Amino acid sequence: SYRPGESLSIPPTRLIHADIDPQEIGKNYPVACGLVGDAKAILAGLLAAVRALAPARAWAGSAYVREIADQVTAWQDRSRAWRECDSEPVTMGRAIAEIRAVLPPEAVVTTSSGNIQAQVFQEMPFRLPRTYLSAGGFSTMGWAYPAALGARLARPEAPAVALVGDGDFLMTIQELATAVQHHIPAVAVVFNNVGWQAIRDLQLAAYGEGTVYATLFEREGQPVTPCIADAARAFGALGVRVSRPGEVGPALRLALESGEPAVVEVMVDRSPGASGGLAPGWWDVPVPPSLPERRAAWEQGRREERV
Repeated sequence: SYRPGESLSIPPTRLIHADIDPQEIGKNYPVACGLVGDAKAILAGLLAAVRALAPARAWAGSAYVREIADQVTAWQDRSRAWRECDSEPVTMGRAIAEIRAVLPPEAVVTTSSGNIQAQVFQEMPFRLPRTYLSAGGFSTMGWAYPAALGARLARPEAPAVALVGDGDFLMTIQELATAVQHHIPAVAVVFNNVGWQAIRDLQLAAYGEGTVYATLFEREGQPVTPCIADAARAFGALGVRVSRPGEVGPALRLALESGEPAVVEVMVDRSPGASGGLAPGWWDVPVPPSLPERRAAWEQGRREERV
């Protein structure tokens, strides 16, 4: 299902959907035209068809290009505060910026789920194809680190780095044993915000303040977390824990240059906004009748939902 305006507005937008698997055509959105085949071949055919319609136009400096550039600038301005923040513990946006500054363009980055996946989608630029691998909307927790191992085996000449939350990484931390056993020098950067913070944010959005349950790893009101860097060293991997903005880049560089399986644990700001993407989608989360205003908003969203 989908909600108009959250990602696509159909109508008036008309969607051309190309996929090598015919079962995917129109599965999530209604399509005006479905094309089954290899993406490269389809795009080459579409390009030839467009060229046959009319002479090429010079788009540089056009109103359309200026509109897109203005939207990009506005988005960058919106995320700049967290991206350039010098506070400790580091914000996720600042940590992502430090990581991007260290990684070469050919490095393969993987994400699984949660706030880090959302924020990488929105804030981390990629310049080359096949350098960002994600579980996408499935948000499969535990996927990113094993995927980074596979990426490093498939392309041993390129660094492979999994960007994961602490809850995500702890689901497949045992694969450090695989990495050590087979000498796979992939790196996991673990954004440790001590909890299921993406679920916390979802609960806050749906139910409001004071309604967060079972998402924070705490004891007597204080954060409780294992030292994931220590756990990595126990497996025989390199393990480093940092919390300051200026420490993230050097720690990642050390991990990449070590030639070993490595974990960089980054203790990040846990507060909403500093931990999570700026543009959340709409989630169909049922709201109880005891919250009448929020219940009404949820019911309105359900009426707009299209299946």
